[in-house]
Amino acid sequence: MELATLTLKLNHNGTDVRKTDITPAEAQVLRRMFEPLCGTNPICDLKVTGKALTSEHTGQGEDAEVESRDRTPEEEIMRLRGMYDSRLIEKMFPGENPNLPETFAKARIPVGQGWQQPVKAPESKRMSFPRSDSKEEVEQFEESLVAKM
Repeated sequence: MELATLTLKLNHNGTDVRKTDITPAEAQVLRRMFEPLCGTNPICDLKVTGKALTSEHTGQGEDAEVESRDRTPEEEIMRLRGMYDSRLIEKMFPGENPNLPETFAKARIPVGQGWQQPVKAPESKRMSFPRSDSKEEVEQFEESLVAKM
């Protein structure tokens, strides 16, 4: 399973953080959590940095060794349940042996892509509020509001 670094957009105000050692499944969780807050894909500048490994200690005393092996989907799901709301993880990856993406391509998260630029709203004309309480000015103001809707 791949590991990556990425920039995570936290909201629409431009607040972002750099995240390291993120798996494809974790990137999907982060996208699900932050997309509603920022209104666009919250993941940017993703760079694959390696593979997710698990270290195992073998032997005892002076004969002890540390061996690394690929992280299993079971280990990854337990890690995600420990870091994030387990209800969200269960909803996204249901079942006893959930099918977790091994690569960012399978997770449909583009590598190295920046944020989409928001579409600029057309500029609206300035509204002129009535300067007095005259019935005529108030009626003209109300008509202009209806015309802009």
